[in-house]
Amino acid sequence: MDEKIELPYKLINIGMDDEHFILSFKRFKAHQDSYSIKRSGLAGDFEIYYKCNGIESRFECDMTVANLLYFYYELDDVWDGLPGKNNVAILTNNAGTPDRTKMTFRLHKGICYINGIFKNRDNRYKSGIILDMEIDCTFIPEILVSIHDFFDELEKIQGHKNFL
Repeated sequence: MDEKIELPYKLINIGMDDEHFILSFKRFKAHQDSYSIKRSGLAGDFEIYYKCNGIESRFECDMTVANLLYFYYELDDVWDGLPGKNNVAILTNNAGTPDRTKMTFRLHKGICYINGIFKNRDNRYKSGIILDMEIDCTFIPEILVSIHDFFDELEKIQGHKNFL
């Protein structure tokens, strides 16, 4: 594992002057060995940063690398506008409790409607944020590239593409 990745790694970075949202990969889980990495890939913690008028918060959320990969595939399909595909991509923690982490990107006529809920893992999910944003779809390619590059870096570190 001589490859390195600069942390925190910004995966989704969207917003305007009055509202800003960042989802980052914060750190790798401790006590991972070559066997666990080879078997199931690297694991780590994700962090949310959200700022709007009167609020600025940063906390860890409930998510996995596999959750991010599924979201990446969905968002890429939505962006490509594949026939028969839904125009929605959802980032959620399927293995845990979905109401703790869920973010929906819905593309419609050049606008991306984003809504989500993220609960703070540090206080046992008693508080969090609910967001509802509209952004120009020009943010989508940047998000896709960032997530794709993240998985390329993970592959270099762990030596395989097993992220599920």
